[in-house]
Amino acid sequence: MKAYPLLGWIMVLCFVFSFYSILYLRHTATFPKPLAPFLPSKTRTVVEHRPPGSLYTGKRKLMFFKTHKCGTSSLAMLIYNYGISRNLNFVLTPYQHQFISDMTPQTLRPGEQFDILCQHQRRRSGLGGYNAETVHKILPRSETLYFTIIRDPTTQFVSNFLFYKHDVKMREEKHITANQTLDDTLFLFLSEIDPARLTVNNKVNPMSFDLGFSSFPLRYRDESSAITAFIAWLDKEFDLIMLTEEFDKGLMILRYMLGWKLDDLPYIKKMTRSIKGPATDTGLSDDTLELLRHSNRVDYAVYQFFSEKFKNLMASLEPDQVMFDLIELRDKKVAMENLCLDKSKVKTNKLKIEQYKLSWKGKKVPKCRLWTMSDIFITKALSAKQDRRFSADRAKKVNQGPIKLEYGGFMSIMHLFRLLREERERQIELEKTRCNDNSDC
Repeated sequence: MKAYPLLGWIMVLCFVFSFYSILYLRHTATFPKPLAPFLPSKTRTVVEHRPPGSLYTGKRKLMFFKTHKCGTSSLAMLIYNYGISRNLNFVLTPYQHQFISDMTPQTLRPGEQFDILCQHQRRRSGLGGYNAETVHKILPRSETLYFTIIRDPTTQFVSNFLFYKHDVKMREEKHITANQTLDDTLFLFLSEIDPARLTVNNKVNPMSFDLGFSSFPLRYRDESSAITAFIAWLDKEFDLIMLTEEFDKGLMILRYMLGWKLDDLPYIKKMTRSIKGPATDTGLSDDTLELLRHSNRVDYAVYQFFSEKFKNLMASLEPDQVMFDLIELRDKKVAMENLCLDKSKVKTNKLKIEQYKLSWKGKKVPKCRLWTMSDIFITKALSAKQDRRFSADRAKKVNQGPIKLEYGGFMSIMHLFRLLREERERQIELEKTRCNDNSDC
């Protein structure tokens, strides 16, 4: 009879021992360190090539113009991570998710300067987004790399059309049945646009509208001259115009121009639609495509010119080096995704945008947490960080638009910013130690 209580105590001791063993292993297990770069393999020797000297600009300030529906959210997040980890100052319209160029930007502390602008841009006047004269005053051309991205006009137009629900609005206005095809809806939409119009807000030539084309038809008598002048102006205004279809190659050119390391480039795709089919020209009739190309002829002319220029720029680089760098970037991207994301849990929001949850390991890595955060929250928290008067009371009073953050939310994101900066500082110290031990560094 006395054996049973003894057996019970033995079982309790075994349970307690197992519990604390699990806790010990959990805290001492070797996981990827937040400070370590996203290396493709521990056993693989990585030797980075030096960027081509002919492309290196030496510029430290960045002006990235975000065009709509061109994959710009992924690059903007990469730039946010770069700037936040280095404690750089962002050009912002206070507590707004886009930069309103004809409003006074947020002021900095005395002696500080702006380093980065990487938001969508708009004007209250309605003449499109980019306001070069204002931006030049904030970020001087001689010190700043100006760049943007454009996309094949057919896929960009359809993606823009669906994202802003122009198809739904058309069906409501025309009392069209919901089972009408995309091709029919687009044809009807484009048929109602005046063939002579080159801009109708962002409904036609949306990329050119973003980039400031609206004022050009007012300055030139004929259409051809306006388009030619606009392309020439873009070519002079931007140091680099990337292509969505060649995103990774564009990152390589950006890296060479800025002297960045490959570890600055891994990214996770943002704002990716879960519905793939309609966002291409597959299934569109010849009549619809003809209307689309005519209505968006400015975008097509811009894309044709800069896609050719991009191809020539790539052809001027050493192909072996570019291929080496692209393979390294691909491996680092895969490693980053595997570390940060739980791909078994994918959700889509009301805009059909894919949203991944952080993995258990990714929750401990500041960079991973930043990449899965909305850029709207990031820009609002940056406004608070750069706001000399920010307080709990001010957080309640500031005009934040439709998506608000409570004071605790502001502080939580700003704490993440601090972790990123500390991580960057430790990374620099590790690099110094490695260089001291390696004469070839």
